[in-house]
Amino acid sequence: MSKLNPADFLRVKCSNCSKTIRAPKSAWGKTGKCPRCGTRIKVPNPRPEPTPAPAPEVAVEVVEPEIANDVASSSHEAVASPFAPMTPQVAGKTGVDPNQVSSGIKVLQKRATVSVWLIRITILMFLTHLVVWWILYQIGHWAQPYTMLQFSVTIAQILSTILSAVFFLRWKHQANANLQSACDAPLNYSPGWCCGLYFIPILNLFRPMQAMNEIQSRSKAGVGLMVYLWWGCWVLGGLIAQASLKAQRVMFERLCTMTIFNLCLAIFAGFFLIRIIKAVTEKQRRYGQAIHSDPA
Repeated sequence: MSKLNPADFLRVKCSNCSKTIRAPKSAWGKTGKCPRCGTRIKVPNPRPEPTPAPAPEVAVEVVEPEIANDVASSSHEAVASPFAPMTPQVAGKTGVDPNQVSSGIKVLQKRATVSVWLIRITILMFLTHLVVWWILYQIGHWAQPYTMLQFSVTIAQILSTILSAVFFLRWKHQANANLQSACDAPLNYSPGWCCGLYFIPILNLFRPMQAMNEIQSRSKAGVGLMVYLWWGCWVLGGLIAQASLKAQRVMFERLCTMTIFNLCLAIFAGFFLIRIIKAVTEKQRRYGQAIHSDPA
């Protein structure tokens, strides 16, 4: 008897009694009875049904949305703001209105022009006053013609100083407000405080200088040393002026020396302040131009 080849048979399991039955390949697709329980069983076709070919993969290009505040974006590198904290600029602070920032910078430019001219006039008054006091120092006593001239120049100097201070504070208020509108990081001083600190005793010895230094550093004006020189000359001159009031009854030569030194410090402070105003205004002006030239 020839040996049966297992490859010629198919194993079928009864659905009723779970008996495993061997069916010949010739019975594929036919129906037979289970030898144990008599349940009719259909011999399945062992050939696997052809599986549909997978659909070809389609390359999908994923386009990333533009990120307005992407610092590394090349479109924003060309518009990098001169403002120190304002990177990314133009997008910078969320919800910045470029027109609002630009209008604020235009106001700043107008106030800077007026402030600079008033400070120049005040410097001229200080120089005239300095010449008068130098003449009085050379004479060694009060002289009637020069005393009247000194009085007139003093009045003109006081008026020009007050006007210069008013317009300078208006300029400083606007420069701080521009930074508040465009900066991501908040400033330590608000526009009102950076001007009001001049009128608070004790604090007015150092806080106004800190507020000015913050404005120039956030604007990337690069005049930090000028700020310290300006404020040092201004404070030292004020202290000498107060001391000269007490020296009027002591010696005429001493009074002249202190007054001349005070006027020199005031003149230097004026020149330093003009340099600061121009530098900050120019940096903010360039930022305003960069906003409108931004292709985004």
